[in-house]
Amino acid sequence: MIRLKTNEALVDEQGSNDNVVILVHESDNQHDEKTIAIETESFGMLGYVKRSAAKVTCTYY
Repeated sequence: MIRLKTNEALVDEQGSNDNVVILVHESDNQHDEKTIAIETESFGMLGYVKRSAAKVTCTYY
């Protein structure tokens, strides 16, 4: 499971790598205003989670 913690809610999603994802800080508009920076608990890799009304997806850069 990937656990995505946003300002609105804690969201669990099935992920292929089974990492736990934790909110780090709000994005500085590096991508867009609906993107927040995250990192994985197990590997400490920086990534971004994009929020939308319908769905939360996790994308690593």
